Amino acid sequence: LQSEGKTTFLSSLCYLLGQKNKRVLIIDLDLRRPKLHLVVDSLNNKGITDILMGDIELNDAIMKNTRIGVDVLSSGNRTTVYINILESVKLKSLVQELRTQYDYILIDSPPVIAVSDALYISKLTDGVLFIVENSKTKKGIIKEAVSLLNKNQVKILGIVLVQVDLKKNTYGYGYTYGYGYTYHEAND
Repeated sequence: LQSEGKTTFLSSLCYLLGQKNKRVLIIDLDLRRPKLHLVVDSLNNKGITDILMGDIELNDAIMKNTRIGVDVLSSGNRTTVYINILESVKLKSLVQELRTQYDYILIDSPPVIAVSDALYISKLTDGVLFIVENSKTKKGIIKEAVSLLNKNQVKILGIVLVQVDLKKNTYGYGYTYGYGYTYHEAND
């Protein structure tokens, strides 16, 4: 679902990895509704779409974010050819190149059920991490998303439950797992 907190969670995870002196890149491949640039307080005027369209070079698009201590590659200028970009050989080559430069590459993607983009993005990754909002996401949606990923042979790394009111709920350790993020760890 939209507004589950995927981008915020991903940014926090990047921050934690950066604090461990890991080389981390976060990429916004939610080309339809990019939000990463808002979280890291930057413009979205150069990014992945601009690189793939040949308008700028990779080094000109990657931003060093000192606030969260990681590198950021925003979605870039808007386009209407989402699937063409996500299926492109150029994108696959770019991600392969980036794998040699970073310990972790985390990719923000659209929700699994909303559009097919997440399935294309998952093919670039080592697996998917779901983000599920505690009181918002219906079990049927989660089951449908998991089924869709399994059908497409996407490795599910885990599910993260967010927006849990610990005063209201009594969850043992409080952890479950859900949908929304694509994750990559380089140097496996």
